[in-house]
Amino acid sequence: MAVAIENEAYQAAPRDTRMLMMELAIVVLIVLLFFSIVLGIINYFFPAGLSIKDLTSSLRESVSSTQSRELAIAQGGQEAGASAPISAKVSYIDNKVNVKLANDIAWASASQGMSLYHRDAIQTYERSRALVEFDAESYLEIGQNSLVVFQSMEPDLFLRKARTFRVMVEGDLRGRLSRSAAGSANLEVALPGSNLHMTPGGGQAEEVEFRLTVNPDKSSTLSVHQGNAQLLVGGESVLLEGNHGLTIGADGRPQSIVPLPSPPQPKLPAEGRAALYRDVPPRLTFAWKPTEAAEAYRLTIARDPTFRQLVVDEQLNGTNFRHGNLKAGAYYWRVQSIKGTAEGTPSEARALQVVQDHTPPVLSVEKLPKVVRRPTITLRGKTEPGAKIYVEGKPVAVDEDGGFRHRLHVKPGASLIVVEAVDAAGNVSYSTNLINGKYGE
Repeated sequence: MAVAIENEAYQAAPRDTRMLMMELAIVVLIVLLFFSIVLGIINYFFPAGLSIKDLTSSLRESVSSTQSRELAIAQGGQEAGASAPISAKVSYIDNKVNVKLANDIAWASASQGMSLYHRDAIQTYERSRALVEFDAESYLEIGQNSLVVFQSMEPDLFLRKARTFRVMVEGDLRGRLSRSAAGSANLEVALPGSNLHMTPGGGQAEEVEFRLTVNPDKSSTLSVHQGNAQLLVGGESVLLEGNHGLTIGADGRPQSIVPLPSPPQPKLPAEGRAALYRDVPPRLTFAWKPTEAAEAYRLTIARDPTFRQLVVDEQLNGTNFRHGNLKAGAYYWRVQSIKGTAEGTPSEARALQVVQDHTPPVLSVEKLPKVVRRPTITLRGKTEPGAKIYVEGKPVAVDEDGGFRHRLHVKPGASLIVVEAVDAAGNVSYSTNLINGKYGE
């Protein structure tokens, strides 16, 4: 009996150990689940961005760093001062854009209409962008995967009436600078080899639209699409006129000025076209004629004629592009030629309307006699211009004003004549006539 009790004790011990291990595993899983929930809440309220350490170290990088470029915006008509706040506004954001205010410890989602001040930062991600306006005519477009940090600078000895700011930016730089009665918005960029100072104007032009790209070999390409730019780079003064580009070598010295590739000629959609749909947005084809020197093209579609609120920004190798998800509204589109790192002047902008239409087309059909005593009869009617007409399921020619007529073959006996009108959005109207063919009796 003693031996049996001892054996049972030995058998119970492993069972107790297994139960203890299972309880420990359950506790660990509960703890991990709890921390996952906490981290999720933190990530929701404090979105990811650059750490404070990374941000601070970035601001301290030297001008020769290949990871970033520094940008200075000088706004005329105001006293200079290193501690003066920046007066800028985020006028448009697309997809995920984060902002870190100077006194905050975490990144948060940027909002349209918010103001930016000294030491504020904006960060964009894949397929996202932001537009920052300094005044009604001068703005900075921040492309995808970019970081911009606003920081005050020391007063510029040559711009005593200007308030100057330092901005660090990664990614392509696009924008517009304008000259007004209050002064001009001047741009200064620290390139790998030297500083570039740009002033709008020169000649009769009062503004300049530009694109600046830092290339992998540390050279830079500046394209002026509209207006003229007075440049000071590498100790040389250069006037860069519209539709021209300038390459700045890795040593910071300006190289030759070359004409930009000519703009393509848009083909489709036609100017002012209205693309109608009922439930699903239509698949629209954007097409243009090729240019001889172009190696690629850039298509932009915007909600405004100034192309600040972009909805499509694509670099393409071909001469057409299809889009099937434009929401109802007004759009504008244009295309540019690209050769090497130079991006040409945009083509003429074309307007496009995408309209959601649930209204059936107007359809009126002359009443046919109930009894028809001949083998044929003419069916007449009218619909709205552009609609298609089907009689007994077969298409019928329609005049430009919507009128139509059809020679109908009457069968002996009762027949239901169905007329359908289908508009460009796919809405349908019906009209029916019941006739009785009595002929040859």
